Amino acid sequence: MARIKHNSNSDLLAGSLKTDLCSNYFESLYSENKNWKIKEFSKRKSLFGGKNAVIKSIQHLRIYNQCFINSPSSKNNSAHIDLKDIEKKLYPSFTRESPIFTRWDGTIYDGVFPQISADSTQVESFDRFDPDSNSTSFWSHLVDAMHRKGIVVSFSEGGVNELKGLLLCLRVLQNTLPIQLVHKGDVSQDSMADLVRIGRDLELIDSVQQDIWFVNTERCLVEGSGDQFSRFSNKWIASLFNSFEEMILMDSDVVPFINPSEFFQTKEYIKSGALFYRDRAANEYINSGHVEFYKKLLPGLKDHMDFEIPLVGNQTMENDFFKHHYKQLMESGAVVMNRKARLPGLLISTSMQLWEETSEPLYGDKELWWLGQSISGNENYAFNKNYAGAIGIVESEGDDKNVVCSTKLAHFNDDFKLMWINGGLQNCKKSTWKIDYQKNAKLRKNWKSVEDLEKWYKSPLEIDGAIIPVHNNVPLLQRIFGDPIGFQKCPRLGCIGYYWCAHDHNGATLVQFDDDQKKWIKSIVNLWNANI
Repeated sequence: MARIKHNSNSDLLAGSLKTDLCSNYFESLYSENKNWKIKEFSKRKSLFGGKNAVIKSIQHLRIYNQCFINSPSSKNNSAHIDLKDIEKKLYPSFTRESPIFTRWDGTIYDGVFPQISADSTQVESFDRFDPDSNSTSFWSHLVDAMHRKGIVVSFSEGGVNELKGLLLCLRVLQNTLPIQLVHKGDVSQDSMADLVRIGRDLELIDSVQQDIWFVNTERCLVEGSGDQFSRFSNKWIASLFNSFEEMILMDSDVVPFINPSEFFQTKEYIKSGALFYRDRAANEYINSGHVEFYKKLLPGLKDHMDFEIPLVGNQTMENDFFKHHYKQLMESGAVVMNRKARLPGLLISTSMQLWEETSEPLYGDKELWWLGQSISGNENYAFNKNYAGAIGIVESEGDDKNVVCSTKLAHFNDDFKLMWINGGLQNCKKSTWKIDYQKNAKLRKNWKSVEDLEKWYKSPLEIDGAIIPVHNNVPLLQRIFGDPIGFQKCPRLGCIGYYWCAHDHNGATLVQFDDDQKKWIKSIVNLWNANI
C-alpha cells in the first residue's frame, strides 16, 4: 500500500482531511514510480507474484473509487493530481468517452447520457463530459448522469434471435420500462431494424410498444481491448455504460414471467437496493486456497481508518461461499441494482473478470457480482430466498419421489411464484445435436436420426412443474450409495452436458403448476419460440 502523508492539523474538516489523504495516496504512488499501473489483464496467470499484484491493484481501485466516485469531495478534488492519467492507469480498457445512444425512432444522443421521462415521452441530455479533462472523474460524471429505471441487455449479432423472443414476452407482460440494448458496434443495421419491428409493430402483436434504445460502446473501449470482453464478459460493459440509475440487467436468453417492474417491488430490493438470485444447489466446492485469496481482497482496517471504507461483516463472511466454500452461490442471468452507490463495485468486478487469478476459479461472471460489491466495501445487497430450480416435466421415481430433468433454471419468489427462466425456452439451446448423437448411445437409442434429435433440441420446452433442491450436509456415504440428492448433472441426456436432474427429497421443494398456470406458461413458451 502506498505510504500516506498524514495531515496533523486537527482543525481541518473531515472532508478536507479525506481529500488530502486521497491526494497524498496517489501522489505517493507517482513519487515511488511515475509509471505505476495496475496488474495487466491477461488470460494467463502470472507465474510469480500474480496474486500479490492483484491484491495491490484492488487496493488502488478501491481507494480511488471511494475518494473520487463515492465521496462528494470528488467534485472539488485536489489540483495536485491528474485524474485523467490516474483513470487511464486504473481502468486501461476504457477511453473516458461516452457511448452513442440511438432511440428506436432514429434520434441520436452522441456522447451524452439521455434522461428519459417516466412516461418515455420526453428525453433530456445530461451534461457532456470532456474526456481530456484531468480535473474531473469520468466515473463520477457517469454516476451523476444516472437517471430513472430501465431494462439493460448486452447483445451481439449472435443473440438477436433470443432477443426477439425476449421483446415479444416483454410486450405481452405489459412492460413500460425503457430498454437499452448494449453492443460494441458489432450489430448490423438490419438486425437493429428487425428488433425495433418486433418491439413496436402493432400489426405483429397488438400490445405495448417498447421504448428501445441501442447503446454503441465501441468508442468507450481502448483499441484492442474489445477482445477482452467476449461472451458473458460483455455484461460488464452493459452494466457500466447504460444510463439508468436502477437497472434490471438481463441476459438475452432470459425469459421473465412477471411484469419487470415487479423486480423493483420485491422486499429484498426495496431493503437493499440490489437483488441477486441464487444459483442451483449443486454441492460443488471451491478450493480453500482460492477462498483465502478472495478474503485478502476484502477491505482492511487501514482502508477503514484512513478512507472510511466499511469493513465487511456477516453478509459476506457467513455466506455459503466463504463459510462452506460452495462454488455456485449466484446465478447472474438477471441482476437488479441501483447503480449510484454500486458503480465502484461494478468497476472492481469488471477488473476481476479480466484477471485470470480472480476469474479462473469461478464459473463465468456469476460470483463476481456480489464479490465486487463486498470488496469495494458495500454489503448493501440481498439474495432471494429460494435456490434455482429445474423446470420442465415432473416424472415419478416411485415411492412418492419425483425428478425433473432440464437444461433450464427457474427462479421463484418466497411464495414460489415463477419469476424468470434462464437459457431460453427450447429443450436445448446448444447446436450440438451432431456431436451429441455421435458420442451418446442413449440418444441414438431414443432418436432415429440426427435430424430427429435436432428437431427435439429446437422444440418448445414443456412445463408442468419444477423442483428446487437445497444445500444440505448429507453424509458422504449416503451421497455415494443412497438416493440421488439435490441436483445431479446428467450428460447422458444430451445437450453437450447441460442437462441437470433435480430430485424432490432431502429438503427439496416440488412446485406443481395448476391448469391456469400451465396455460399461461405455455402461452409464453409458444410466444418466445415464434419464428417472426
